[in-house]
Amino acid sequence: MSRNKNLQECCYNLYSRSNLGEFDVICARGRGPKDHTGNQRYRNIVQHHLSIYSDVSTKHEKSLVVSSIIRAVREFGGDFVRYNKTIGTYEKVSERIVREKVGQGLRDNLCVQYKSSTKAKKQRLFVQRMNQNDEMLQIVKSNKGVESVMAAAQKKVQEVIRCDQDFNNLFTAANMIILEECKRSRLVEKVTHNDNTI
Repeated sequence: MSRNKNLQECCYNLYSRSNLGEFDVICARGRGPKDHTGNQRYRNIVQHHLSIYSDVSTKHEKSLVVSSIIRAVREFGGDFVRYNKTIGTYEKVSERIVREKVGQGLRDNLCVQYKSSTKAKKQRLFVQRMNQNDEMLQIVKSNKGVESVMAAAQKKVQEVIRCDQDFNNLFTAANMIILEECKRSRLVEKVTHNDNTI
């Protein structure tokens, strides 16, 4: 009897795949969830609340906007669900996950204003990597030891290399010498220090 009760409790929050509500918001990535009617409606609700969210300044006010979006989804009989592959059904997600999804959706739509938006994070990472590449190129060009190793390796590639294994051996040897030169001249510390300041 208790096993049956546990099964009922376990299944309380579950939806069957065919029972997925029209206005349910699927918490997942990909074209399927994106095209689902509930997700499209959810995105419209978020768009409607963007100006309000961007105008408020306190955490409490932002939380009220998030609550308003959640309430709008649920008033039409929808909820926030995730597909559970193990049991083959949709299940409601926790309130914490719902609030995170809505908050992230708002920030992503206001990516210019929020550093925590996915788009802003990707853009910062891209800029950081470009700066690292530029710094490494400058380091290589400014270090005579590294420059001479690269020139010698290029000359050997043109003269000596007959097969992939020869190229791999030359490449590995040149990289080891360059790494040692970078360590000796403390170039690695410069790049690491600059990474930490970005």
